[in-house]
Amino acid sequence: MMNFHTFMLRTAWILALLPLIAACKSTSSVAQSESQKPENQSQSPAPDTPSQAAQGTIPAGDTQPYFPTVPSDADTVVTISGLKYVEHRVGTGAEVKKGMKVKVDYAGYLLSGKLFDTSIRSIGQENSFDRGGYPFQPLELTVGTGQVIQGWDEGLTTNMRVGGSRRLIIPANLGYGPQGMRPTIPPNATLVFDVKMLEAK
Repeated sequence: MMNFHTFMLRTAWILALLPLIAACKSTSSVAQSESQKPENQSQSPAPDTPSQAAQGTIPAGDTQPYFPTVPSDADTVVTISGLKYVEHRVGTGAEVKKGMKVKVDYAGYLLSGKLFDTSIRSIGQENSFDRGGYPFQPLELTVGTGQVIQGWDEGLTTNMRVGGSRRLIIPANLGYGPQGMRPTIPPNATLVFDVKMLEAK
């Protein structure tokens, strides 16, 4: 039978070893956690990495609108004639002057939001719009010579540059007037055009 002295000695050794055993377990847990960290990091970005939304990028599979959204606080310029325009994006190319030959992409809407014409296939498809056999392609014209409605002639030659896009809000007297243009544009209609200046020379 174990005597009391031997029992006390063994008990003292066990108590002395407990902190060492606990320390070994703790080290093992940390090592296991560290070995799993690369896998976890590959599954999710580090906390200080901006998300796609924060960076302003568009996730794969989404489509970007042809024309940028007009901010709610954007400045609306009103000319003497009553034409209004809001810049989507200011161009950095040549300034458009009367008599220049230009190439323009556009989408035209009634105030109700109904699309009545566009040169852009993606916008036409989004709105189930049929051009009646005419191709989707930029409009080419000489600006300031009456080839288009007055609101366009003025809107494209008032401080607009190549590469820029803007929204034109055209009152009836600068558009199709009291007669309209049946069947797409009713009499006395205010028209909204998103336009992008592609070329001018």
